[in-house]
Amino acid sequence: MPRTSTKVLTYGGNYAKNKYKENELKREYCEEARKYGALPLLPGQKPRHVTVIMNPAARDSEGRKLFEKHAAPLLHLAGLQVSIVKTEHEGQTKELMAVISDTDAVVIAGGDGSLCEVESHYRSSKTSR
Repeated sequence: MPRTSTKVLTYGGNYAKNKYKENELKREYCEEARKYGALPLLPGQKPRHVTVIMNPAARDSEGRKLFEKHAAPLLHLAGLQVSIVKTEHEGQTKELMAVISDTDAVVIAGGDGSLCEVESHYRSSKTSR
């Protein structure tokens, strides 16, 4: 029995240590995002804009919650205007990538399939040049 309790204590200690490190890293990211968001825009400069393509079915429908918990706060702290487009069917990410404009960055909040569609879009757009 003592070995089992030692394993449980070791596991619990490692879990707590990893959670602490994760929270410290999040705190650092938030601080950097806040600093970036506090930078003034130059006269005539438009606000920075990010388009998020979200696959709500990713990670067994947990993708949206994970984005809202981890990524969205950083984007808002950074002072970015955020537009979220939710995909409704397979292949839509690739279609959206072909028509997105007036954005400074695109964030893909999805799974492997969404990323493959983005890669496919870029490969096809490179070969068509």
